Amino acid sequence: MKIDSKLFEVLTLKLGQKKMKIRFKINSDVLEECRQIKVDLYKVQKDIIKITLTEKEIRKQKTLVKEGEVIRIIQHLHKALPILGRYTFLSKILIVDANAHTKYLKTHGILKVNGHRFKRLLSSSGNIRNNKIIFILEELFDKANDILLCGMPIDMVHNAFSKFNSYYALANTDSTAVTMPKIVVIEDYTKDLTEMFDVVAEKFIKGQDKIHKRTLKVIKDKKGEPKKEDDRTEYSVESKEHTESLKPFDGGGLVDLRLAAKWATAKLKLNYIPSAFQFRAIPGLKGNLYTFDIVKFAEKHNKTSIIDAWGIERKLLNDDGSVAIDCILTESQFKFFNSYTELFGKENAFTEWLKAFNTVTHGYRRTFNISKYSVDNKKIKDRVLLSYQPLQSLNLILNQIKILCKDTVETIRDISTDVDKFLMYRGLLNDEDGSVLVPEYYKALKENKDLFNDSFIQEKVREDINGFKERTLKGAVSVFGNYQTLICDIVGLAEHAFGLPVKGCLEKDQVYSKYWLDRKQKQISIIRFPHVAMEHHVSDVVDPECDYLKYMNEGIVTSMYDTLALKLNSADYDGDHILTNSSRVLINHINKNKSNTIAFIEDKNKNDNEKESNKINNMDEIIKTDVRGMGNNIGRVINEISKLWSIEQTKLVSDYIKIMSVIGSLTIDFVKTGIKAKIPTEISNYIRNNEIKKPIFMKVIDKKKAKEENKLKRNSRITGKDETELFSDVDCTMNRLYHHMRKEMKGITFEAPTAPINISKMMDDVKRNRNNVTYPEILKKLKSLKADSDCIAKTNVYDANGDCNKEKKMEQSYSYRIFYSYCMAELLQICNDKNKLIDYLVYAFYVDKNFGLHNPDKSILWNLFGKALNKRLKGKETKFKEEDVEKINARASKLTKKMDEIRKSSKEAYIKMFEVEKPDELKKVTFYASELYFIKDKVKWSGERDLAISLLIIDKFCKAYGEDFVIYDGKRNALNKNQIRKISGINDRNFDEYMKALVKNEVIRLEKVIKGSVELKCRILNSVVATGEKKTITSYNAIRDVKRLIKW
Repeated sequence: MKIDSKLFEVLTLKLGQKKMKIRFKINSDVLEECRQIKVDLYKVQKDIIKITLTEKEIRKQKTLVKEGEVIRIIQHLHKALPILGRYTFLSKILIVDANAHTKYLKTHGILKVNGHRFKRLLSSSGNIRNNKIIFILEELFDKANDILLCGMPIDMVHNAFSKFNSYYALANTDSTAVTMPKIVVIEDYTKDLTEMFDVVAEKFIKGQDKIHKRTLKVIKDKKGEPKKEDDRTEYSVESKEHTESLKPFDGGGLVDLRLAAKWATAKLKLNYIPSAFQFRAIPGLKGNLYTFDIVKFAEKHNKTSIIDAWGIERKLLNDDGSVAIDCILTESQFKFFNSYTELFGKENAFTEWLKAFNTVTHGYRRTFNISKYSVDNKKIKDRVLLSYQPLQSLNLILNQIKILCKDTVETIRDISTDVDKFLMYRGLLNDEDGSVLVPEYYKALKENKDLFNDSFIQEKVREDINGFKERTLKGAVSVFGNYQTLICDIVGLAEHAFGLPVKGCLEKDQVYSKYWLDRKQKQISIIRFPHVAMEHHVSDVVDPECDYLKYMNEGIVTSMYDTLALKLNSADYDGDHILTNSSRVLINHINKNKSNTIAFIEDKNKNDNEKESNKINNMDEIIKTDVRGMGNNIGRVINEISKLWSIEQTKLVSDYIKIMSVIGSLTIDFVKTGIKAKIPTEISNYIRNNEIKKPIFMKVIDKKKAKEENKLKRNSRITGKDETELFSDVDCTMNRLYHHMRKEMKGITFEAPTAPINISKMMDDVKRNRNNVTYPEILKKLKSLKADSDCIAKTNVYDANGDCNKEKKMEQSYSYRIFYSYCMAELLQICNDKNKLIDYLVYAFYVDKNFGLHNPDKSILWNLFGKALNKRLKGKETKFKEEDVEKINARASKLTKKMDEIRKSSKEAYIKMFEVEKPDELKKVTFYASELYFIKDKVKWSGERDLAISLLIIDKFCKAYGEDFVIYDGKRNALNKNQIRKISGINDRNFDEYMKALVKNEVIRLEKVIKGSVELKCRILNSVVATGEKKTITSYNAIRDVKRLIKW
């Protein structure tokens, strides 16, 4: 379970476009304290990117971060004040989105914002994967860096820069400080295991001099140096008996039962002792600590000391009898073990770290932190959803698929008819701690089951169920099981710590799990994500006679005699979670089709070639390392593997999958290792030359490509050309499951009950007088607001048909936030007594037939007063502070202006290539009556005519501005279907039909820009002489003015 950390507000900058407006809100009420960031990356002076902040009213946008030790350090170094008691704004750090890598390189680690210099501080592995970098005010950098280095010199040399960056940034993990343990660090334990492996061997081939094909001479560059061929890597696969050296306790450590209890109760406020604690400590200390009775174990084996990783004997008890060691870390958990050893020698390495850690630095005291801990055994879930990755690697026949999916089909059928089962699916009936995030109307449904008869809530339920149905098509089928912590053999770890023969408590392919023992399950299937090759494993669930396992109430304790962790894509014991399940379909199939563990043999020459030592204060090298890490793309690797799994599993294809498994692991670890693995050319060529497409089930995953296919098909229907298929309906496990679930889902429909709704508990006064001037005014305003809501919703539906990127989604979210704030302000102007207002709204939507029948969408009511309605349903009184009328009016006035902008943008087209900065730069375009008579003669229906006129308008504007008439699909602010629809005013449903008619009637000609492209080049086939009355316009939205030239 994650730590429930405090939230802080920070400023995020995005590097990428020439001019980009990034907005954030410091204070939700005081607009004068708003700031707008304008990033112009072409204003670079003296190698420093300068960013200016100007005062403006801006969107309500906040960037929140969770509290980790880095946040606590910055808080200490620069005291920040809370904002209205909600969040603390940390003005001395920036989170920089460095998606534009070349722009990030230009920063040289410095950004100047409003005259203040910010310097790159750190970026964790997770940050790098998301292109995020943390900058700190430069004047605080040295102090923060001093604290984070914990006694290591600022110019220390490190031979693996990617690892240094990753480990240094571990302090950024959100966490809670706990009592500092009394630590001993022990040497890692290594065990050799010999069995049948699928050995993937790497061979690094250095690029040779380029040779001219005709002259056979070496090609040289401008400096006279020989040009080189690219380095390449070849892989071979062989199934053979092989010995692999493994660390069976990698990432794992032990914490004494008494200290674990103290952490749980005093610091984490828990009513149970977790089995495992994931910890962080400066610098680079990380991993999992497993609850263990260290004292009892030592007494049983008559041990009074431990030999640490540096060969020094450490006593368990002090001379006064107090505990001297209550926490055992392994060397693998001390990431800078070698650095401290090299700096201070074996005898002093640990004491120097501990001394530095405990030394108050710049007034700050470092802390030992817990970032996650095991859930209570009682709260472990009983069902888990599978996914396509593990399923695609199994060759399941249709009957097996039916059995596997049966429970999921029944669940969807149940939640489509039973309100209680739907609420259980949504996590409401067993969510005692409120950890499940659900909309207010679902919470209300829990309190008042009558609301299941409400058409508004029924539509929300239907959307939820349809979403569940869609997810099943990509393998999200339910089985008995859950995610639990992967735990090493803690008895073997304790034996190693105390210098005893390391035997452990579990045999090969055995696991201990209290959860599964309580359910009398003898075997379980084990899965870890990402699942690439055939990494399934079945283990026997056993209960060895061992008191030391009784604190492992959550988690899967594994054996040190098998290669399970390696098979699970090189898992370790520092907090990894695995999916375990009891599906007989999976267990039986895996047992019958056992696979070898994949062992990767690296070419050491490649490593030697790529390792390079650098000083840790070399900022340019740090940034280059960041950028290399951002180039990681595990998604592409996974996609190619899915293609390979969809075809016949020949020996060659099977070997390719095993190689890709290695590539996947290296890609995931690239952020930390700096060693980049490319998909071998041989495999890429095989997929391309054999035209292996993504299997059809991936339409549900790759929605962008699915939309692209739909666009191509739509364009083909308009142009009359052949349709294009981007997915393959080959016979494979996941495509079988996809078709089976589509068939099953079609047979299940949501049964919407119709019965009266008792809304008495939702009202403060059921006899509230409505025969007054207020209620009719409320109804009038609601009708107006509903029209605005429909307009915004309509625009968002059109946008969703295209490629709705992150910025567009934010814009849509912003429109709704403004809209609901506007609703509140407008309604409060009519009735500023919120209890009365809620009663009026409830009556209007649920009782007033003249209004409610025509306005079933109750979003306004539930978004404005959902929490208040739930209070009433629970029998609690709703109290509101009386608001100042002048403030209400002032807020309404400001929001009205914003709504006017939203209304305009939802109705009028915006085509960026026709926009100019100054009015005198507008181009004038002239239309003649003869051109419209041409359209009138060619086209019969009014909608088609309006579309033809809008295309004629666009064609003339394209010529005036020197642009090509290309219709894009989904490209923001470009000439696309939605903009044309806005100009013409036609319905989205009729767009394709009308376009097809215009092509058929030879009004326009459409051609693909390039083969396989979704963009269409449009040409107006109007050859008439320009005669008759004319009209000149400067706005491409002026279709009405053009139409008035003739009578239609």
